[in-house]
Amino acid sequence: MASGGDEVLRAASPDMPGDRWYDVVCEEKRLGLKFNGIEVTTIFDNSWAQRAGIEIDDEIHLVNGQKFYTMTREKKLEVLQGPRPLLIKLKRPEIKDAYYSLTLNELKLGMGFKGARIINVSPEGWAERSGVIVGDEIVEIAGTGFFSLTDDQKIDLFKRPRPFDIRFKRPARTRKSLVAKLGVDALVMPEKAPKREVAQNRVATSGGGLFECFCCQPTTDTTNDIEVSRRRSAFACKARRTRG
Repeated sequence: MASGGDEVLRAASPDMPGDRWYDVVCEEKRLGLKFNGIEVTTIFDNSWAQRAGIEIDDEIHLVNGQKFYTMTREKKLEVLQGPRPLLIKLKRPEIKDAYYSLTLNELKLGMGFKGARIINVSPEGWAERSGVIVGDEIVEIAGTGFFSLTDDQKIDLFKRPRPFDIRFKRPARTRKSLVAKLGVDALVMPEKAPKREVAQNRVATSGGGLFECFCCQPTTDTTNDIEVSRRRSAFACKARRTRG
């Protein structure tokens, strides 16, 4: 597959310029790696995977000729723990996950998220103006890891006084899709704007899981709502106009 693999493998992970396919043979009992889907997420020190030159974000496509991406996780583990030797075909993507940090100076996020994934971005809101897009993921809030937090802990982080930094991840699959549509200029990542101070915010809780931010308001007719649906772990931040 010097040219990048057959059409079936391309469908699982479309080829991009610079992608490299390679084969490795494992005769050892332990691979020394972890994976999520087809992506390698962890390489253990002094392991076979490290000695074989496998890297984080490489993709496992074939194991002894079997299509890895079509298997259940249980089947994947069964195949990887099967008889040696294992012939493994991997791809090293040129475009990988990218990370960026932004400083939140404003009261309104202008985006909604489920888990850590951004699921909507409000037109002309802070998130859109800063370059956040649907599919990006929140990694850290003010230096605190986001993925393993409870809903209440996530809300507490967003109650913090502004400004604070938010670290995002733009997954490789999102970046590839952007390049396919918009060209290589889409690989440019958002950058921080200069920090500016805003007043501390005070958050009150109303019924139905609605968190209302009564923040430093230039006028009295604007409130900032953070609406939380615990059933779906979906968060949305939106502006609400109220009558005086």
